[in-house]
Amino acid sequence: MTSAFAPVLTGDPDHPNKAAQFQKLLTDEGLQPDELAYVGDTAGDLKNCREVGIHCYSAAWANSVKLDELKSAGADIYLMVSDLHRQLSKVLGH
Repeated sequence: MTSAFAPVLTGDPDHPNKAAQFQKLLTDEGLQPDELAYVGDTAGDLKNCREVGIHCYSAAWANSVKLDELKSAGADIYLMVSDLHRQLSKVLGH
């Protein structure tokens, strides 16, 4: 995967570090929060994204998704891959 994606940032088995990794990516790549987005599937993903100011697209098509939690958190929810694809195409101007 490292030959297809760079940089590759991973989780930490001892403590959650997603928000810190998002911030590291912003800093290391010289990006502003509005230049980065994340596709997640939990309210925790949304919380981590909000912590650093990046947009979280909530992929809610899996049976394991806790849809009520995403709705309560005010997530930008997509129930089908095609819906997310359509939205990302609009955002990217395609």
